[in-house]
Amino acid sequence: MKKYPLTTIIERENDMMISYCPELDIASQGHTVEEARENLKEAIELFFETASESEIRSRLKSEIYIRRQKGSHIVMQKKSLDSTITVPVPNHSETKIGTLQSIIR
Repeated sequence: MKKYPLTTIIERENDMMISYCPELDIASQGHTVEEARENLKEAIELFFETASESEIRSRLKSEIYIRRQKGSHIVMQKKSLDSTITVPVPNHSETKIGTLQSIIR
């Protein structure tokens, strides 16, 4: 079975913990962080067991994530099936056109 880099986001919602995998758009829940994580893991495993390769590819998303912020820069990361690109981006009120052009290239 092919391995994919996946993200887990866990947040509290009322008295439950909600777990979410943005790459596959799959969510689950639990009473604790550990239970929410395990339930999401089970949901993802079931998805991969039952989905066709074309369905997996159509569900996997290439998205941009904020990895961290330090000072006046944000480190963003774009993950796709085949690669990961990391780019520091200035977080100023106004960014010059030349700076934006060098980021886009």
